[in-house]
Amino acid sequence: MLLQQKSAVVHGSGGAVGAAVARAFAREGAAVHLAGRGPSSVERLAAQIGAVSVSIVDALDGPAVEAHAAVIGPVDVSFNAVGLDHHMGRSLLDLTEAEFLEPFTARVRTNYLTARAAARQMIAAGRPGALLMITATPARTPESFATSFGPACAAVEGLGRSFAAELGPHGIRVVVLRSAGAGDSPGVVAAMQAHADARGVRLDEQRASVEATLMMRRMPVLADLADAAAFYASDRARALTATVANLTGGATVD
Repeated sequence: MLLQQKSAVVHGSGGAVGAAVARAFAREGAAVHLAGRGPSSVERLAAQIGAVSVSIVDALDGPAVEAHAAVIGPVDVSFNAVGLDHHMGRSLLDLTEAEFLEPFTARVRTNYLTARAAARQMIAAGRPGALLMITATPARTPESFATSFGPACAAVEGLGRSFAAELGPHGIRVVVLRSAGAGDSPGVVAAMQAHADARGVRLDEQRASVEATLMMRRMPVLADLADAAAFYASDRARALTATVANLTGGATVD
């Protein structure tokens, strides 16, 4: 198993991506700590995978994230899958300044807070580890009606590289997973619906137009992201850091 004798914390584990990654980590032998804002969904997942701990944590609350990291102690892997609402399907011209800034003040902030808290614990314990984040295709490919989601994703990728430069001497790796969106995730389906509405087309037509841009002609699914996360978290990827893993099915080319 890829993660045997390792421990991992998954923030946003109540969502579709976080739950899929937590299941993959547990399947690969990791002791998993679940953190999220929805008690019922996180507790159900904990019962399914035998999680080591379950915590209700607002990943936008710096002191709460630090307190949680101190309680669970140093882990080998930290994964941020926190899902946040943004104004998909609208023009940049129609956003207020506050609406434009929301993905930056939320998505970039939560990745910073959770990575910082985990890294501090790793360094204090002299324990090498891996920090994983997730972004999406608009980080690299301009997309109409994605509002400031794309620039915020690009900022998260830049954050990952900066963390990697600082934390490498401590043996801590940082990998960002860039996806074309998991086609079986409710959040992705909702985003595609917003784009479909903005373009005046049906959902199936929107999905077909997205998949036509992918070299593999299919969107990744949750299992694809989760399996990749388990690999990049493992020692088999020990030479990889400051890396954006391209899981877009060919939507972007590196």
